Amino acid sequence: MIQTWEQWQKLVAGKALPSVCAFFGDEKALIDEAQSHVRLLANAQGLVDFNFDRLSARSASMQAIVASAQTLPVMAAQRFVEVCDAEAIAADDLELLERYLAAPNQSTVLALFFQSNDSRPKIMKLLENHAQLFRFEHPKEAHMFDWAMRRAKRHKLVLTEEAASCLCMVVGIDLLLLERALEKLVLVTNLERAATAQDVSLHVAATRLEDAFALGRAVALSSRKDAVASLARLKAAREVPLRLLGMLLWQMKQVVSARILIDSGADDKSLQTALSLYGERLKVVSTAARKRPLDAHMKRVLKLAELDVTLKSSRAPAWLHLERTVMQLCV
Repeated sequence: MIQTWEQWQKLVAGKALPSVCAFFGDEKALIDEAQSHVRLLANAQGLVDFNFDRLSARSASMQAIVASAQTLPVMAAQRFVEVCDAEAIAADDLELLERYLAAPNQSTVLALFFQSNDSRPKIMKLLENHAQLFRFEHPKEAHMFDWAMRRAKRHKLVLTEEAASCLCMVVGIDLLLLERALEKLVLVTNLERAATAQDVSLHVAATRLEDAFALGRAVALSSRKDAVASLARLKAAREVPLRLLGMLLWQMKQVVSARILIDSGADDKSLQTALSLYGERLKVVSTAARKRPLDAHMKRVLKLAELDVTLKSSRAPAWLHLERTVMQLCV
């Protein structure tokens, strides 16, 4: 049975790996992390020079790989053999690999890492029958926000909700891109403050994020002309409507918060302090908030919440629902 990242995490928590495990899938960040786990466990055994071999299937023969796996550990409970580029294992070597897998050395952990998906059913079936085979895929769109928050915490980085939403828009469902983006934000913030949407926009984002901000501004200000132009650019860039909805919701929540403060007597300087908004973004939120009473803004947020349910349940094209809702909001 092919196993998932969550199952691998449970296995690692127990600090006892099977005699043979193999890793493949589209999400390279998780494959790299599994590789690091194996190395960490290998280093914990002690006498690493004797008990840990790193080989590449591109340069090492299958005979050498099997010989390394058959070697007994030295003053340790286990040996670890890491084989990268496993997709380079030749078809002629599968018989030798199968013989080893049928009776693996129980004192060795043989870990095979595929850097690209192997389309050969024979080797996949072989590993599925005789090893613990793990496939790490990109997370689902709906889970990326939580991934961004968790991965940021590992970097000791605090993300605002808006920043996390922007990151998801930039990196899509690619955790490797998310890691690179978080590394940039760590350098920008020096871990002394939370990373904001503006940080993402300035230091990480692609052009399409600016288009998403433009859409948020257009909807907040009820500018149908600007909203149509932004939607066209985002649709051409194949942006995902559900991610854009997240941006719109945060924009409108800021407008609602500003309206509440305005009703309590706050001026723009107070809004700036309370909402951490500056320059053009403060002007947009303040202007939008003053255009309507609070109950009208709440109805607009409710409209976006209804769109969220629709996008997650309807079989109709997502862009059709998004465009229709945006037009309804821009009146």
